Parts: sequence; C-alpha cells; structure tokens
Amino acid sequence: MRFKLRRNRTLAAQILLFMLLGSLLPLIILGVLNGQTARAHFNLYSESQLGLTEAQYIELYETYLKEQVNVINAELQKIENAVEDIRAVSEAVFSESDKDSVAPVQLNEIKNGLYLRFVPLEGQSFQQLYSVRDSEHIKKDLSKSMSLDPIFASEIKRNPNILAIYYIHPEGAFNYFSSTMKVIDNRDNIDWGNLSVGNLPYYQDALTIKPNENKVVWSKPYEDVASNDIYMFTASAPIYDQEGQLRGVVAADVSITDFVQNILNVQFNDEYAYAFLLGKDHRLITIQNRGQTDFARLSLNLSTSWDGIDGYTELKANGQTKMLFTKTVPSTGWMLAYVIPKEHLLSAVTKSSRELTNQTNQHLIKQNLLITLAAVVICILLSIFLWRKISRPIQSLKNAFIDVGNGNFSVSTNGSPFHEFDHLSKTFNRMSERIGELMGAQIQLNEELEGKVTERTLALSDLNEELQLRIEELIRIEGWRKKWISHISHDLKTPSTVAQGYIDAILDGKIPADQSERYLVKIEQRIQTITALVKDLNDLSLLETGQINPILIPIDADDFFEALMYKWSDPLTWRDTILVREPGQSRATIQADEHLVGRVVDNLVSNAMKYSPSQSRVVWSIRESNGFVYLVIKDEGIGIPEEAIPYIFDSFYRVDSSRNSRIPGSGLGLTIAREIMLLHGGTIEAFNNPDAGCTFIAGFPFNNVQTRS
Repeated sequence: MRFKLRRNRTLAAQILLFMLLGSLLPLIILGVLNGQTARAHFNLYSESQLGLTEAQYIELYETYLKEQVNVINAELQKIENAVEDIRAVSEAVFSESDKDSVAPVQLNEIKNGLYLRFVPLEGQSFQQLYSVRDSEHIKKDLSKSMSLDPIFASEIKRNPNILAIYYIHPEGAFNYFSSTMKVIDNRDNIDWGNLSVGNLPYYQDALTIKPNENKVVWSKPYEDVASNDIYMFTASAPIYDQEGQLRGVVAADVSITDFVQNILNVQFNDEYAYAFLLGKDHRLITIQNRGQTDFARLSLNLSTSWDGIDGYTELKANGQTKMLFTKTVPSTGWMLAYVIPKEHLLSAVTKSSRELTNQTNQHLIKQNLLITLAAVVICILLSIFLWRKISRPIQSLKNAFIDVGNGNFSVSTNGSPFHEFDHLSKTFNRMSERIGELMGAQIQLNEELEGKVTERTLALSDLNEELQLRIEELIRIEGWRKKWISHISHDLKTPSTVAQGYIDAILDGKIPADQSERYLVKIEQRIQTITALVKDLNDLSLLETGQINPILIPIDADDFFEALMYKWSDPLTWRDTILVREPGQSRATIQADEHLVGRVVDNLVSNAMKYSPSQSRVVWSIRESNGFVYLVIKDEGIGIPEEAIPYIFDSFYRVDSSRNSRIPGSGLGLTIAREIMLLHGGTIEAFNNPDAGCTFIAGFPFNNVQTRS
C-alpha cells in the first residue's frame, strides 16, 4: 500500500498538477484583461483618428478654397488687364492730333432719338455704334474708337468671361462689342433722348480714377435694362488725353450667370454643399442654385455680421452643424464662401469607424473565448496524457539515448538520485559528444555556404547599383525631355500666335490697308524671333550631344579678348552704354576655338548691355590665377535675384518676367556659353555686385589639354 502511495506522489505527477493549475488561472485572467484593454485602446484610437481626419478635411478644404480664390482672382485680373491695355491704347489714340482730319463715322437715325450702326461679326458676335446726339465731333470720336476694334475682338475671343467690351463717349455715344446676341437691347422701350452717361453707375465709378492712375474699378452687381436685364458687374477705367481731358470710359461687362457657370459650378459640384460670392459690402453677389434656401437660414443664424467671419468657422442652421470656409479675393475684396454639412463630410468616416469598432469588439470577445476554451481543453488533455504516459516515454527515450549513445561524447553531466533522470543524464552525455561532431561538420558546411552567399550577394549588389544608375539616368533624361518640350512649345507658341493674330486681322480686313505694312513688319519680327530660337536650339543640341568639336589653337589671351571687345566699343551700339577696360593684362597663351569663345564673349557683353541703363558703364578686365586666365565683365544694371543665380545657366531660364518683359532673348544664350566653356575645360560663374549690377567671370586654363568629350 505504501509502495502505491509513493508511486502516486512521484515528481512527474507533482509537476503535472502544478503546471495545470498554474497555466489555467493566469490564462483566463489575461484573456479577460486583454479584451478590455484592446477595446479601450481601439475606442481611443478611433476617436483620435476621427479628430485627425476632421482636421485634415478642414485643412484640405481651406487649401482648395484658397486655390479657387486664386482662380477667380486670376480670371478677374485677366479682365482688369484687358481693360488697362485698352485704356492705354485708347489714351494714345485720343492724344493724337486731329490735323489729319478723322472722317466721322456714319450712323443711321432710328426712332426714339437714337443714331445707330449695327455690324454682325463672326458667330454670335456683333458691333454696335450708337449715339443719342447727331454731333460731328461725337462721330469723329467714335471713328477714332474704331481703331480699337481689333483689340476689342481679340479680348472677347480670348476671355470667355467677358460678355461685352465697349467705349463710352462722355456725351452719350457707344462703340459696343459683344460676344453674344443675347445682349441685344430692347431699343424700342428706352427713351434714348433722355439717356445720360451720368446715370450709369459704372461710368461714375470710373471717374473716381485720376489721370495717370493705373487701376480698374468694379461696379456692384446690377441688372442692365439695355441688355435684356442680364445680371452682371462691370470693370471700367477712364480715358484721358495727354492734356488730362476726359475723352470717355472703356468698360467690360461680365455676366454673373456665366461667371457662376464657368467658375463656381465647375469648381464646386458637391450636391450636398454650395458656394456663394459676397461683395465688399458683404451683400450677396451670386450663389449656386442648390444653396439659396439654406443661405437665408444661415444668415439668420449668424451671431455676428459677415464682418466677423474669416477663414473656417462652424455655424448651427436648421438643426445641423455647417462647416463654413471663407476667403477674400485680393483684386476686388469680394468674399468667396463654401458651406458643407459637417455630418455629411464625416459621415462615411464615422460610420466605418463605428462598424469597425463593433466588429473588432465582437471578434476580440469571440477570439478570447475560443482561445481560453481551447487552452483549457488542451491543458486538461495534456495533463491527463502526461499523467498516464510520462513514465513510458521516459523509459523509451532512455533506451533510444542508449542506442544512439554508442559514439564517444566528450561532455558529461552529473548523475541524479532519481533513477529515470540518472539514465537520461548518462544518455545525454553520450548524445552530446555525437552532437558536437555533427555541429562541427554543420559549422564547416555553413561557412562554405556563407562564402558562396556572400559572393552572390556582392555580385547582385553590383548589378543592383548599375541598374539603379541606369534608372536614374533614364529618369533624368525623361525630365530633361519634358522640360525642353514645355519650354520650346511656349517660346515658339508666343511669337507664332502673335504673328497669326496679325495675319488673321489683315485677312479679315480689320487692319486698314495703309497700316498693313506696319503689321507685316511686326509679323517679320516674330518670324525672326522664331528663327533665332530654332538656331539657338540647334546649336545647344549639337553642343550637348558632343557633335561640335572645337578647333583648338594657341591664342594670346590679351590680344584676342581686346579684339573681341573692339566691336562693342561704339557708345551708340546700346543706348549710349560705354564699354571700358580696367587696368591689367595677361601674357598667357590659351588653347581655344576662336569662333566658339567669341560667341561666349558676345553673349556675356550683350547681356550686360541689355540689362544696363543708358549712360552707364560695362567694365571688362583680364587677370590670371591658379593656372587660369579669367575674363571679367561687370555691369551697372538691375542685377540678378539671389535665388535665381543657381539657375541662370539652365535652358530657357529667364529671371522674373516683370523685370525683363521688354528685353528680348530666348533664354538659351547663357546655356550655350556654359556648354562652350565646358568644351574648353573652363568655368563660368556669376554674382551680384555690392552696389549695383552683376559680374560674369569666364575662366580658361593655360594648357587646355582635357576638354569635355
């Protein structure tokens, strides 16, 4: 009986019992805590992600509204630029002397005291010249204004937002160009005899601009009874002659309906949101149709006036939270606003987050229950199995170790008072020696394998580096190609478009016969511009692809550069700009191609002349340093913005167009100069002077042995 009791209290039985108890209880507790912690963290994460998503949406919509304000501002700026351009031309026209006696325009009298001339144009366009008085000087002024007809037609065709553009005489006469027949006025219902331009608000707005004040004013929105009650706003500017006398007003009408169709309805097309436009006085200019009802409720729920609204804010209207985004249009001071329900914006995110939370919670609960039940069942079965089978496997394992342990083991373990573990220890001692032998062989095999893997890895690394270099080169070439195509298209399109416009105007008879020669000269100038650009492109392509091989000959640097500068020494060449040489000379001999180096010098001197004011100096000098002969050209011009200096040698790069829009050039001269200097193994650089202007330095090595292939 004692023997059986001792067998029931063996070490194996006690270990199995404590293992069962020690594994089940922590597993159950950890399962419960894990589920609660996971749910809490997931709920917190969902809330934080929802807040982050809302902030990202707000930032996205603010950015989008800013972009649309820029679009509207750009469209309005186009119209302002058109009015300013026409005003400038008009003032030049009306400042000309009448000694050549301008012939008065012929008008036909119709009823209601109106004198009219109607001219249908291409498509739906037309021209109307009309006056409420039969005056000779009014007709002459209208005749002068007809010289603006090509510009009127061009601006209407170029800008789809302009409904009509016209000249207004101070005594009630008009030269009116329109892009559509829908503005033909109902002349029979208007008392033309009592018409006064003083009653036109946009005419009075234009008179607030003083002579020599270059700006355009926008009228408040209004319904024009003379144009079938079209709701519109007008940009206008006065015309003064050289004596400061008012000669009329030039104006451009913009249909608010068309403006909404072209801008708001295109850019803001969410069916649950709408956009609207407020004037400087915060009165409604226009609104999308779907937002008219909601806008009234939104205005009533404002705690303050529209003056207090700026950027992003939230408003309550009709039981909903509205997200209101506003931005001011710089050119007019108008306010563009966009309204979207907050629930609609975040509904998809909130719904998906809620569904994901519920599904995750259910999944965690099911998972924890299944894991706990499975662990309990496994532990119970394992305990029973080990309880009943542990002695038999140990005995089998002992016999297996004895059979395997016929080899020589060098590692030994101490014996144990327990019979089973004593046998296991002896078996392990024999087995460890065998494993040592096997491990030695395995290590040797691993070292051989690692050597082969290292060789293959190095080979693959070299191939990968070569492939990466090829990919980067292809990307660079593709970027270069796209940039060139874009620049070439732009620089060829501009002169060709201008020339085509003059040709079309001549063919359509819009240019008087006595002025045709002047416009043909302009066309020739544009064609010469295209020819020069194509030649520069061809030369640059040959230089960059290595198809031009310089003919290098020994040249005395001082005499060579002195001869090149001689042809630029005439002060009448460039607006009395004087070319001066500073003291200093070089007796070094350089290896150079006379033609190519001459082109570099011409490009640098030409740039200095073009960007220098009249009566200024362009100073050049020669110096030697560190095995190089340096040609230094310094001007007193407008200089180069510091941020533009790293890019001035790039193809087609020209500094801010507002600074040099009147200065001709293709943007390739400095690029060609850089390529020629690289062919000669030389350098070229530029920097701004401390006082005014900039300095270009071209360096030529004494012994030009290595050149770029």
